[in-house]
Amino acid sequence: MLLISNPVCGDKSGPQFLVEQVLPLISSYRKSVKVIETTHTGHAGVIAQEYLATLEPESSATIIVSGGDGTLHEIVNALCLPYIDKNGVVAPIPAVSFALIPSGTANALYSTLFPPSSHATDNPDYKLKSIRSLMDSSSSVPLSLQHTVILDGGGVMTSQIISAVVTSTSLHAAILHTAEELRGREDLPGLMRFKAAAQQNILNWYKSQIMLIDPVGGKVAQYNPNTHSFQSPAQPTSSLPGPFEYFLSTINVDRLEPHFQITPLFSKLPPTEASMDLVVVRPNRNPRVLSDTLDDRTRFVETATTVLQSAYKEGKHVEFRYQSDGSCSEEGSGEPVVEYFRCGGWEWTPEPTDELAQLLCADGAILKIGDGGKASCRLVTFTNPDIQFRVFSRRE
Repeated sequence: MLLISNPVCGDKSGPQFLVEQVLPLISSYRKSVKVIETTHTGHAGVIAQEYLATLEPESSATIIVSGGDGTLHEIVNALCLPYIDKNGVVAPIPAVSFALIPSGTANALYSTLFPPSSHATDNPDYKLKSIRSLMDSSSSVPLSLQHTVILDGGGVMTSQIISAVVTSTSLHAAILHTAEELRGREDLPGLMRFKAAAQQNILNWYKSQIMLIDPVGGKVAQYNPNTHSFQSPAQPTSSLPGPFEYFLSTINVDRLEPHFQITPLFSKLPPTEASMDLVVVRPNRNPRVLSDTLDDRTRFVETATTVLQSAYKEGKHVEFRYQSDGSCSEEGSGEPVVEYFRCGGWEWTPEPTDELAQLLCADGAILKIGDGGKASCRLVTFTNPDIQFRVFSRRE
């Protein structure tokens, strides 16, 4: 059995936790476990590739991952990208089941599979839940994937990437971009650098056009906070004009941090078909925002802050409606503050003059869309439905 360990992610306590907690536990289940530490960016993917190369085609494997969402992201990309076409279809590859040890900073996937109590994330028993699920083979869930292609102005693909947690533009991508620049600041440990990055970017708006894509065999649906259900959108989604404050799609998760539930309906109203959850915030929907001025941007900061803070309150932000004075409330029947869609994909075409709108984030990795280009994000399809990735995920 292979265990890939990222020794530098999160607070760098992963290797010690392996020695003290994980390996003694696994030794009672499997006598031989090969542990390989990553040494550089992308190394986790290389390790996984070399491991699967020793297996028969279309066989199955189990990989234990001690790291965060970024470590799993490296592995998934290394295993899928060599076999994926421009439409996101993956040729037959070995089926892989992952057991996760949450050693990263945010651990979005793990904390969605195992929703933590207020202090449970530091508890050793909490961190061993996926390992225990592996050991007793109790349950696992499929790992869905998003495939994003960056196209230039002539429609030629310039880059591609796969995400297992989040793909975003606008404020979230800008936050991740700035947070990477703040990495290593001793005065901003852990998630604090993300909060600092949010403050640096909160005034920005992002100019782009988007188009939503129907799920296979279905239609784009939009959440209606008045009926607490998904319905056909009130307006066509073939083209949604900007500017945008927030644009983010998730898959497999309802949160990006243990308590930051940005797409809570993934768990509260689970999808019945293959789809992604998309959260959109457009400033011009606020009755008090009349134009793109510094005053209006400053005024909209209150709305954006309310949305982000309410994501920490069990995803309360998706229930907000605008009041006539531009404030947010769960009362009334005004327009939703957050446009929450369930779709099969999307296309993002930023204005060439807006460099910040050209940033795209996929599981923490930042890509740049060139002038006149666009990003196209769709669900990944496996040609053999029996060959898929899974995650050990017993819930208690």
